[in-house]
Amino acid sequence: MSAMNKLIPTLLAAKINLSTCFSRLRGNRSGIIFEAKVGCRRSFVSRTSVKMSSKHKSEFDAEQANLYNIIAEQHRHQDGPWNMIATEVGISIDDVVGDLKTAKILDLASGPGEPAVTIAKSLRTSGSQQHHVYSTDLSTDMNKVATKASEEVENMSAMVVDMMKLEDHFEPGSMDVVTCCYGFMFPDNKEKALQEAYNILQPGGTLIATTWDNVALLTLLEDIMHDVLGHRAPPPDQNPLSLSEPELFEQMLCDANFSSNLKVIRSTYPFDFGNDPEMQFKLCTLLVKDKLTDLNGWDTAREAFIKYADQYSKVNEQGNRIFSDNTFKMVVAKKAR
Repeated sequence: MSAMNKLIPTLLAAKINLSTCFSRLRGNRSGIIFEAKVGCRRSFVSRTSVKMSSKHKSEFDAEQANLYNIIAEQHRHQDGPWNMIATEVGISIDDVVGDLKTAKILDLASGPGEPAVTIAKSLRTSGSQQHHVYSTDLSTDMNKVATKASEEVENMSAMVVDMMKLEDHFEPGSMDVVTCCYGFMFPDNKEKALQEAYNILQPGGTLIATTWDNVALLTLLEDIMHDVLGHRAPPPDQNPLSLSEPELFEQMLCDANFSSNLKVIRSTYPFDFGNDPEMQFKLCTLLVKDKLTDLNGWDTAREAFIKYADQYSKVNEQGNRIFSDNTFKMVVAKKAR
């Protein structure tokens, strides 16, 4: 959606040239999934170009955690990332460890425990060959939810872990697969986060990560903040689209020493925000909660939501507000053996 491009600045001074060969194109119910094999050349990416300012760096409070959980549940959709990641983990385990040993999977930025739970359930086996999934997140509120979820999944455990300091908790080369669903967009130093993931993988291990290309509700949020501020706002401090610049994330993976033979899959799926207008409003303004409080802008924001919501979403027969155009990419990267 072209309007989405207004939300983010150009993150690189020049385009990065990647050679792309599309190997499969198939239809699905929500849109089109593209699978590509991507190669990249080594090049310098400015360390400052991908960092974000963070005036507000507090952990999620309880209400924010609940709202995040509602948004996270949208990813359970059949064309969303959780099932796709779980499927790719199974493929990667067969490639990395085969039938020889138990695999260890580290899920970063798991929030309330996903996709760690989905991955763990998909890998449950009998006997001693039980693959284990570690659900990790920096937020203690999120980890409490994930810990409760792990009580019903015997091959999963939940931990409070900073993705920037993985070696405080895990030995280098100790993981067979690292997964991260919509997590690498948020660290200030994304290069370090990727290097941490690389270091924790064993030779031949796999990183499976998803990033956003488009998020439909963010165009609505842009118009809401325009009315609050009286002018177009810069991207939010925690910007889900910070890695949406074409080919940026792929190049960062190559610069972190992952193999240049990357697998890239894209998919589109809807967000269903229910039929409660107040909850819809809170979900749509979650990213600017602190900013609206600072500006005393909640009343203006609520009026703007009512004015603009129908331009970017539809209300279905059940009265639920649906944001349809949410596109992500899943990148599968290998550490050399």
